[in-house]
Amino acid sequence: MKITIRDIANRAGVSAAAVSLAINNKPGVSTDTRERVREVAREMGYEPLAKMTAADPEMIVRFLKISRHGHTINKNHNYFIDAYLEGISSSASASGTVIEVEAYGSDEPIANIVKKINESPQITGYLILGTELSESDIRTLIKTGKNIVFVDTFLDYISADFVDMNNTDAVYKLINHFIKLGHHEIGLIKSSVNTRNFQLREKAFCQVMDSLNLEIHDDYIIDVDSTFENAFNEFSRYLESSPKLPTVFFAINDIIAMGCMKALQEKGYSTRRRFNSSLRQPSDGNNGITRPYFD
Repeated sequence: MKITIRDIANRAGVSAAAVSLAINNKPGVSTDTRERVREVAREMGYEPLAKMTAADPEMIVRFLKISRHGHTINKNHNYFIDAYLEGISSSASASGTVIEVEAYGSDEPIANIVKKINESPQITGYLILGTELSESDIRTLIKTGKNIVFVDTFLDYISADFVDMNNTDAVYKLINHFIKLGHHEIGLIKSSVNTRNFQLREKAFCQVMDSLNLEIHDDYIIDVDSTFENAFNEFSRYLESSPKLPTVFFAINDIIAMGCMKALQEKGYSTRRRFNSSLRQPSDGNNGITRPYFD
């Protein structure tokens, strides 16, 4: 069975990003972690490690994790980034391509990142996580003239390469799923944090609800921060007033959904999450208290 970065991460007790940094001998992990990861990789027979020690890779692609405000690119988001890296690295290794990872915090000026790119001629191309990048950031990075693909964002008026999901189609399928389950009172847990995907999902929610002749109730639209901790705190405060809840909620992303689920659980609600972030609410005939759960 082919060994993946995720397998090594699970065995070594670190993230997939840390494995990538350690295997590629990049800064960002401690010496102890680097040695432990490389030892685990050798024990498991990780093939790309043997290739890299024997000869230089044919191509090096650098994955840049860039945080601009930290409301979506933070420790809670690492699970999804690790999934990106696992898929990318598995595909790249077959062609002799090495994936390197670099992370930049919100205090790192884009100018410094551009300088590092321009000073790295050995890098074949870049995969840049664009979740928190502004239009200005993207235009600045493009000016380097390097081979760049932006992931998790899309600006159709900029001549660049993007990989992103079809937010409208995803929301349409999800709302239809709710309807098939018998839900017609559908709420929205959104966030005012400035990311294009959030904006597109909120817009799609309104469009889909209108196209299906479903009423949008202002009382069923809740605005919370996009971090797990703040989504939990703000939704907890919302629940303190014992508001009337819809039969299902669509949450703008999974981190927000999980924060709100925790808030519901601590208020005595029963929650259950299936393939996406929604909330179903059967009634308790004994005392009128509802028990929402994620479906």
